[in-house]
Amino acid sequence: INAESQSVLLLALVATTAGKKDKKCRKFAKKYDQCLQAGFNSTYGCQPKSYKPKKFNKKKCLNFESKLVTCVKKAGFKYDCNTNNGTSPIMHIRAPSSISYGDSSSLSCAITADSYDESLYAYWNYKRIYMSTNSTDFETGSYEHSNGSITTYISGFVKFNCTTRIKYFSCYSRKYRERKSARVEIQKNSTNTSTPIMHIRAPSSISYGDSSSLSCAITADSYDESLYAYWNYKRIYMSTNSTDFETGSYEHSNGSITTYISGFVKFNCTTRIKYFSCYSRKYRERKSALIEIQKNSTNTSTPIMHIRAPSSISYGDSSSLSCAITADSYDESLYAYWNYKRIYMSTNSTDFETGFYENRNGSITTYISGFVQ
Repeated sequence: INAESQSVLLLALVATTAGKKDKKCRKFAKKYDQCLQAGFNSTYGCQPKSYKPKKFNKKKCLNFESKLVTCVKKAGFKYDCNTNNGTSPIMHIRAPSSISYGDSSSLSCAITADSYDESLYAYWNYKRIYMSTNSTDFETGSYEHSNGSITTYISGFVKFNCTTRIKYFSCYSRKYRERKSARVEIQKNSTNTSTPIMHIRAPSSISYGDSSSLSCAITADSYDESLYAYWNYKRIYMSTNSTDFETGSYEHSNGSITTYISGFVKFNCTTRIKYFSCYSRKYRERKSALIEIQKNSTNTSTPIMHIRAPSSISYGDSSSLSCAITADSYDESLYAYWNYKRIYMSTNSTDFETGFYENRNGSITTYISGFVQ
């Protein structure tokens, strides 16, 4: 055999070997994905997108994980545990849960699997969307991921000038027998209706001594001279009230008119709960808002403790953790625990520190804070 034939034969053998290795690695990836979906606790922080808990063999799953790591490190196999690696199809759907009448929004659905899905269909209010003829201008397509899985999608843009209040967008894959739906509620637009609509705006809670704006408004076919506002059940008079409220109106492009009352209030009240309400005698509409005045930690001698930590975080990310207590004196007995183990300031590798500072009212805040990966 001459040198040229030898090189061709060698390339063929290398390609065959690489193909066999790649096939084995894909098999390990598939088995490993099944372990993750069953509830296997990955050593590398992998989390499956779809979770179907069932019994699994921990020893086998560890073996698949070990072989898959070898494939990635030595054979150059590409694996991403955050995407579908050819195991079970995953379908996504995206649509607004609610939208105003006349507004527009994109709608889309997609399925990620081991091959292109020519049987993926989309339905708008139970009627199938045809790509070429439908006026909503939908399109279909696909793209391949680095791990070999393929996402087939349908997406489009719709204007919500429908007469019905509820619409449904759904997708179905005949090939993989997957189905998902989204319910879209079309909201009545206050500037496109003659029916009176009242709005009220006030904070649900606020700290003692802080200030906030309060406002209420009614939109109808004419100016509402009978609109009144009440602060803690007492009527607000525009000219005399010290909270500095004002009233006015403005016209919309469709001819409807909004009458409003707005003002600014400082919350230095002795009572913990306050009420802001509005009433229209003309249109017989009423709305109220309850405001809770929070006790300020720097204006009381009663000890108040705070703690700050993320409720969820991605594997490998870092975050600060802290806790503090505000009282009338320094607290040398404040301790912090990480996963039920006490944190010692001088020796702990998570680099925590303790300290204190004095507030303007004389109270003292003692704290413990640190940074953890």
